[in-house]
Amino acid sequence: MENERHDPQHPNSSPVVWRSPLRYDVFESDGTYLGTVVPPEGFARTPRPVFDGDHVWAVGRDELGVERVVRYRIEVGG
Repeated sequence: MENERHDPQHPNSSPVVWRSPLRYDVFESDGTYLGTVVPPEGFARTPRPVFDGDHVWAVGRDELGVERVVRYRIEVGG
């Protein structure tokens, strides 16, 4: 999509912005691929989420935009 903040005078400014849905690939400790995790609505990329077993701690935003630390449980086959 077009980058509304594009500055042609700045060498690192791109005229387009790449947008894609947030997904995480999940692997066992031995490298076996388990699948893709699709985070729920309101899940934030930053600060970086912490994955541990079948839980994820991350910042979530509610309908008013208020940020909170939230623990999510990863469900297989959902």
